[in-house]
Order: sequence, then structure tokens, then C-alpha cells
Amino acid sequence: MNGFTGGDRISIMHVIPSTLAWLFDGVGGAALLALIGFLVNRFRSKEKRTPAGAALTAQGAKVENSPVASGSGITQTINSPTTTVNLSVPAPTVERGCDFWLSFHPSGSRALMIQNSGGEPAFDVVVHIPADGSDFNSDVIHRLPNNHHWVTVGLNGNFVYVEAIRKILAGAVYQATGNGDDVKAIPVLITYRTRNQQSCTFHLEIRLPLRGGILFALPQKSESANSTDELETRLTQARLEEVNAQTKRREAQEQHDERIRLLTAPDSGIRAFAKQKMQQAQARMGANMLIPFTVEELVSGLGAPQSEVEEALEMLKWRGHAKRTSLPGRWVIFDS
Repeated sequence: MNGFTGGDRISIMHVIPSTLAWLFDGVGGAALLALIGFLVNRFRSKEKRTPAGAALTAQGAKVENSPVASGSGITQTINSPTTTVNLSVPAPTVERGCDFWLSFHPSGSRALMIQNSGGEPAFDVVVHIPADGSDFNSDVIHRLPNNHHWVTVGLNGNFVYVEAIRKILAGAVYQATGNGDDVKAIPVLITYRTRNQQSCTFHLEIRLPLRGGILFALPQKSESANSTDELETRLTQARLEEVNAQTKRREAQEQHDERIRLLTAPDSGIRAFAKQKMQQAQARMGANMLIPFTVEELVSGLGAPQSEVEEALEMLKWRGHAKRTSLPGRWVIFDS
């Protein structure tokens, strides 16, 4: 029968303290401590290694309470559908407003043109050269789209050519030098309105001396803020006056065109007046005949200005309904 007797227990109890004293004393203690340190370092090195089969792959699934989802030195590989997130900076948006530019047509007599490359269309656009409107104020451009297309600038219904602008610049320079000013640039003002704002302005300039032709540029920074404010006030007032004047001229032209239309119409104006007079003459004389009319007779009978009657006669002549006679100042009017 195996076992320990009471005497054996007493012997072991005496041996253990003596053995422990030997292990931790002298050379034995040093050897034991070295062994313990070796085992601890080996255990730690194993923890730092990544086991070959310790990767967790979860595709398209949610991982919860994973035994390898915590701790240190753990590598997880989770394959899921790829989602692309665009983190690029968006392109800047074009600010509202108008951005004008002036240039001359590259061929022919080189007509003046304007372009709007801003964020919205412009209305009632007028070009002023110089900016105070003292020499040149263009016809009103009622709508200028912001499509980068060039639109001709007119004056009294005609094109504006480069030679005309040269004369304007020469006059502006002569006037400024006569006042003792050193002219480095001729300011150019473009007045307009948008759908939401009235009395808008845009500034350009023609820099002197002219090299390589007339070139428009953005204005350089003004040296005096006070003089700029004063100029802005004057230009705004000039723009309002010019817009009003343009409106009145346009209305007057429309009324003039309507009067000419009535004077040249087959059932009114000169042709109707001449037909009535010839019918009266036929009733008196009993024969068809053409009656020559003077301009004064037509002016008196129609109650129209002489200049408009003469313009209407020239138009009827071009259409084949009127003809000058051999008698000075007399016209024959044809009914058909």
C-alpha cells in the first residue's frame, strides 16, 4: 500500500524548507532566476507573433462578439462590397453677375463688339467712352446673353468702327492735356441692369499710349478713393440720363416709322390722297389722267411734316409707286 506515514510527513516538512533555502541561496538561486526569466521572455515572444490561422474574414456580414476582435497584435481582414466616396473639392460655382469685354472685329472695318461671360444675362446695356459719357454713348442693347457670343455695339443704328473710337480717344486726350492732366488711360464704363438689380456698372479702360491698336483692359487700382467715389456718382447720373435719352430716341423712332408706314400704305397716306384727287379730276374731265403733285401740295393735304413726305416719296419711288416728273419738284403717284 502506497502512502505516507506520519513520520514521512514530518520528514518532508523538514526537507521542503531546507530545499527552498538552497534554491534561493547562492548559485542555485541565480540559476533558478535565469530559468524563470527565459520562460517569461519566450512566452511574451509567442504572444507578439501572429498565428498563421488567426485571421478572421467576414464578407458582407456584421461581426459581433468576435474572440479575435480585441487584444493586441491582432489582424482582422473583413472583405465587404467596395463603396467609393468622392472627397474631391467641388468645382467653384460662377458668381451671379455680368462680366463684360470689348473688342474690335478682326476683319473688315473692325466694328466694335461686346461679350458677356458672366453668370447671368444683362439688360439695357450701354457703353460709355469716356466713362463720363461726354463723347460716346452707344445704343441700348436690350438683352445681352451670358453665352460668350460677341454682339455688335451700335450708335444711332449704325456700326461703330475702330476709326470712330480713335477720334473719340484723340478728343478725350486733347481735352485732358489741355487741362494739364497726364493721361495714362481712358476709362470705359458699361452700364446695365439684371433681373434682380438696377443701375449696375462694369469698368474697363483703354491704356495709353496706344501700342498695337486699341486694346481694352481691366482698370488699374485707383490712387484716390475720394475721386473714384465722385466719378462713380457722376457716371451713375450720366448713365441714368443716357438711358432716358435712349428711351426717348427709341420711342421717337418708332413713332416716325409708324408715320412713314401710314404715308406709304396703299389705303392711306400719299397713295390714297393721290387716288382721291385723280378720281375727282376724272369726274370733272371725263378721262383718266395722271396728275403731278408737288411736295407742298402733299404736305398741305396730308398734314404731315415735309421731311417725312419726302422720305415717303423716295420709298414709293423705290417700290415703283411714284416717279419724279420732268417738272422740278413734281411727282406722279401710281395707284397700282
